[in-house]
Amino acid sequence: MGENENQFEEFSDLNQEPVTIQAPPEEPPKKSSKASVIISFVLIGALLIGSIVIGATTLSKKSKATEQNIAKSIETESGTWTQFRAYYATAEIVEYSHKYFYVIPVATEHFFLVASNDGSHYAVIRADKNWYEKNFTDGVANDPDGYLVEGYVRKTELKVRDKINEEINDYKKLYYTKFDGNANNFIDLLAKRISIYEIIIGLIPIVAGLFMITAGRRLLKLELGSDAGKKVGTVGVIFFLVYACFALHVIAML
Repeated sequence: MGENENQFEEFSDLNQEPVTIQAPPEEPPKKSSKASVIISFVLIGALLIGSIVIGATTLSKKSKATEQNIAKSIETESGTWTQFRAYYATAEIVEYSHKYFYVIPVATEHFFLVASNDGSHYAVIRADKNWYEKNFTDGVANDPDGYLVEGYVRKTELKVRDKINEEINDYKKLYYTKFDGNANNFIDLLAKRISIYEIIIGLIPIVAGLFMITAGRRLLKLELGSDAGKKVGTVGVIFFLVYACFALHVIAML
């Protein structure tokens, strides 16, 4: 019995109150750096303002363009506007599609050749798909005084330039023994429209931001699960997707 009593006493000692082990205090969640948030807003704001400034600057240069012959227009530096008369043109020589991730189409460019009245010089232009059909018949300008080309000179992307040069070489063999020009630059007949789009790209987020500031309190009161909250969320997602597609389209066309 004595041994059993000693064992019981040992077990009874184990039944004493357990020792409380305190877990280390949880560290408070790290607050996001105010500096990084401010820098992000500054960068986004700079991009938006830059888009507006670039679009407005391009449009402001348009009034300085003067009409000249096609030979001089070919030598015009990129980043300037030019004007000249084209008496002949080809149907679309190159169609170039821009696709993100090789799948998502965001823009399609259409390139044409225009030539001087004696056919000795040519220039590459970018225009709408149906531009040729609207302004030329069988390669000849509908206006007897020639079609007034008015556009912004841009550098040709390497892939596009190679395709255009192939078409130009074939065209030379078919029609002209002397046909001077180059595809290093092209004249963008869509420049005015694209510049306006650039301004819109910059303005939309600014206007949306001002709206959020004025209507933010009301929107925060909406419950996400409510009908009103779902509608606002859906509209926000659609707005963002449309804006993103629009911005990608304009960027591809620059």
